[in-house]
Amino acid sequence: MLRLTTAILLCVLLATAGCTLILPGQQTEVIPQFAGAPQVRITAPLANATYLQGVSVNVQVQVVNAGPDIDRVEVSIDGVLLAMLPEPNPTGAAAFGVTQSFAPEDAGTYRIEARAFRAEGAPSDPAVVTITVIDSLPTRTPQATNTVPATPTVQATTAVPSVQPSATPRTPTQAAVVSSPTPTSTLPSGPTAAISATSAIPMGHFQGIVNVRRGPSTNFEPPLGTFQAGQSTEILALNTDGTWLKVRFAGGEGWVFRQIVETDGPVDSLPREAGPPIPTLPPATATSPAPIVQPTSAPAQPTASSGDGPNLIVVNWEMRMISGGGINQINTNQPSIAFVRVRNTGNQPAGGFFAVLTIVNSSDSGNKVVEAGAIGGLAPGEEQIVQVGFTDPYPAGTGRTAVIRLDENNQIPETNEGDNESTPISYTLGA
Repeated sequence: MLRLTTAILLCVLLATAGCTLILPGQQTEVIPQFAGAPQVRITAPLANATYLQGVSVNVQVQVVNAGPDIDRVEVSIDGVLLAMLPEPNPTGAAAFGVTQSFAPEDAGTYRIEARAFRAEGAPSDPAVVTITVIDSLPTRTPQATNTVPATPTVQATTAVPSVQPSATPRTPTQAAVVSSPTPTSTLPSGPTAAISATSAIPMGHFQGIVNVRRGPSTNFEPPLGTFQAGQSTEILALNTDGTWLKVRFAGGEGWVFRQIVETDGPVDSLPREAGPPIPTLPPATATSPAPIVQPTSAPAQPTASSGDGPNLIVVNWEMRMISGGGINQINTNQPSIAFVRVRNTGNQPAGGFFAVLTIVNSSDSGNKVVEAGAIGGLAPGEEQIVQVGFTDPYPAGTGRTAVIRLDENNQIPETNEGDNESTPISYTLGA
């Protein structure tokens, strides 16, 4: 009793010093301390990676020795501030990650730098990565054995279906970005045969801007380039489950997501192949990545469902330009990101699926832009924010309507297939 009385008197005398009396058996909260500057590294892109001009580069920054007092993360390109990401660690985690994108407009070398700042105290040392940007893919020289002798009986208007690269090809001064097998001629073997527009060649047609990748997965970053609305190309093969198409692209080959391509001809009779080994991305929970912004649109209310299984809904979503500006204020030809909060309201896990962004004219549903972001899977009740990069190239003043659809081709068996679509967002393209 005497010891307890003495302890109480000491606390009264030292109250201004913040004394706290701890009685025997009482539990105390241990608050982690983060001394010194935070530590930063750039996990993507890889050092000395090569990108195509105009293709978005996703800069992924990991911060450790973080804590609740991280004020901001800054990302710079060639010494010029690209983005300042405020309050990037709202949970006060010891480690977290952020992502920022940009689209290089010119060929050359780019120096990417990232730093984290505490509210008070020294910033981190800069993390630096250098990448190279080229203006076109290397042009592949055809093998002599694949040439077809010209004869007077071949019509001058004969054309092999192909797609032209968006930039004028030039001979690069460095190693080729893509290593492709020797092409096999698709011309008829007979010297007098003429190719007609009605020949049974499987073709893909693009109604919006579509990324072309090195293999059948969105894990193949960065894209090789894009097809534009109105372009077409020959389809060469499918992946093993038929969800991706191998196509001719820019003098070589690439892969596009089948769901966002219109096709004709005997596509399903084409050969199937696994494609290159799919790169493994780090788990989304490894660095607790925080979104650049929190979506602010009103949460969607899931439709009543019954039975066991997953059920995917868009909780809310918004769009922002990478260069800044207000929510859902998009300018023509400006790289932008849709931030989509997705939830599994079912009682079973959902496997991997895509969030597909579709943008059309508000007046006539024309001028379509289509992009997709991948979600690796969702546990029951889990939420994730997926970022879908896009650029809307149509004229300023055009009224546009955008919508997100989850698992558009119903690969995930859900308890309710009718609530996978978001509330539309309408906007007018700025200059």
